[in-house]
Amino acid sequence: PDRVDFLRDDEVIDAAQQGENETLIANISQPSLSNALALTSVAIDMNYSNWAVMTRASSDTNVWLRADATYRLQEGGLDTQTGAPLLISFVPPGSTGKVVFSSFHIDAQRDDVTDTILRTVVGHFRSSDEDSTEEEEASDE
Repeated sequence: PDRVDFLRDDEVIDAAQQGENETLIANISQPSLSNALALTSVAIDMNYSNWAVMTRASSDTNVWLRADATYRLQEGGLDTQTGAPLLISFVPPGSTGKVVFSSFHIDAQRDDVTDTILRTVVGHFRSSDEDSTEEEEASDE
């Protein structure tokens, strides 16, 4: 609750899960991700309904992606959360770990987008090329 606010009451289970199934054009907020993707915006497939809509992230939270997101109103109908954070990260005080939260299924995106998000936001993962090189070097010994 200190780092991010969700739609409706943060204390009520599933209250924020009102996002619509749609493809959003997300603005890339962090230069490192923008450079890695060589894009300033990216299509994000919200491939399920009832995803948690974030409304705000604190200034000490990295917001990687933002988009105008459609959500369901309690009284029926739809509305838009302008500039909704879709992908955030932060390091909790006194921790060496990192919290990463995504409102979308990362694995539902294009493979290159998924790989780049994981490498840039979460941390270093070896590519299959690096694995192949290590296996070749090990077999040469």
